[in-house]
Amino acid sequence: MKKQSAVSGSLLKASFLMILLMLVLFSYYFMNSKFLNHASINVSSQGLFNGVVTNYNKTKRFSDEQKDKIRQHYAGFWQFVSDTTITSSNVRKSDCVEFKDNGIVWEVIQWRLKLPSGDTLATDQVLTGYVSPYSKAPYDSQKTIAEFRVLHQAFISNSDSCYGKSDVDELWEFAKNNEGLTINHRVFVPYKGEIADFFPEGMIHVVDKLQLNECRDLSLSSFAKRKFQESLGSQQFLGVNVLRSYYDPMIIDELLRRFPNVNKLLPDSLAINYVKDESGMVTGCHFTNKIVRGKFEEQLLNEVVTWKLPPGSDDNGRYSFLLHK
Repeated sequence: MKKQSAVSGSLLKASFLMILLMLVLFSYYFMNSKFLNHASINVSSQGLFNGVVTNYNKTKRFSDEQKDKIRQHYAGFWQFVSDTTITSSNVRKSDCVEFKDNGIVWEVIQWRLKLPSGDTLATDQVLTGYVSPYSKAPYDSQKTIAEFRVLHQAFISNSDSCYGKSDVDELWEFAKNNEGLTINHRVFVPYKGEIADFFPEGMIHVVDKLQLNECRDLSLSSFAKRKFQESLGSQQFLGVNVLRSYYDPMIIDELLRRFPNVNKLLPDSLAINYVKDESGMVTGCHFTNKIVRGKFEEQLLNEVVTWKLPPGSDDNGRYSFLLHK
């Protein structure tokens, strides 16, 4: 009986381990497939622009060996500091990215908004994620399309810090040449200083702090916009074009960078007519010139109706903005 019980126990244990192994393998396969196929799902659901979706879906995906070589090619410490003559003298941006050769990414983005009072509104984003090269860009064989998953992110301002939404999937575009590493139309140059000084002191560990609240912001654009709008009551914006000085560099410039190849499909400038209520909230808007159909137009119009304009600002119901190409 004891021998039979021991055999039965061994069989049960073996069966349990086999079921556990199958569950682990299934979970790995499901998560890996879900992540690796997310870019094509995202692109199709976004319905980007005429021909780009079709061409992108027909591109040949990289093999695992090619992905490893590409990750090694991009590995290193890269930094970007905005040119305020191109964007806005009121919004200064810096971005520090560490690409590891295994695909892990650490990034610290810092924005400094100069307010009319002379005060500076600081808004920062700290994130870690994973990049998976997908294919060559169908519109430029020198560029790489990659899937990027934000695993954890935190946002920091002068008076508040919070966790952003986790497991956010994005589409990134890469190109490396003599100028540096271009990520989503933004040129990063190699960092030449001491590695210990690359990231601002204490910033990387923010994502591990347990006492932070959850704000569910998806991006630094949404976080900075919220903080900027909270500051409107304490500032005087007489004669200031708030759309050009703040919303354009915070929102429109960043939105353009999220759509691969979008700049080639848009005119050099766009004009928006909008209406606002007594509190300054934009309640409606439309483009005065026709642009391509797609998610860019939809997202921009949906974004504009979340903007708030302070009393006395130089905003008259129409805004024309240049597209930084």
